[in-house]
Amino acid sequence: MSEQKIREELTKYARKAVTQGLVVGPGGNISARSGSTMLLSPSGYALEDIEPDEWIAVDIETGETQSESTRPSSEVLMHLYSYRVNPDIQAVVHTHPAYTIALSLVFDHLPHLFPDQSALVGDIGFVPYVLPTTKLLADVCSRKNHRAYCAHSYESRTGDNRQKSA
Repeated sequence: MSEQKIREELTKYARKAVTQGLVVGPGGNISARSGSTMLLSPSGYALEDIEPDEWIAVDIETGETQSESTRPSSEVLMHLYSYRVNPDIQAVVHTHPAYTIALSLVFDHLPHLFPDQSALVGDIGFVPYVLPTTKLLADVCSRKNHRAYCAHSYESRTGDNRQKSA
């Protein structure tokens, strides 16, 4: 997929996350792999306001950005570590759904509430609360052995098939 197409897909799914109530305002961040680069939401932007040309290109190996005027999301380390440790990951979606956050305060894992969860998603584990934007959070999230998992907020890491996770 071309970088331009990835930018358009990121914009589409960022807006979808907002319309589905997964984030409010500048909360949450999204990235996708484009070769040796990841395209990441810019810091301080509401996801629904990001245009395709505003996603920040960050070199996955070095962490260097290709934008001098706009900073990447403050969770840049979590995204970088996820791509470095898991080369099959193609996208990281970090949102703040209220009900998931509430469940994370009550349970140590997300209980199977519907039969389809077992077949389609499997177990979703929780990462204990870790201070946001830190290397520790980046390390914990990148090494968690789940297709999807919950922490203080929800992050979904997807492999090659983005359609299945939409």
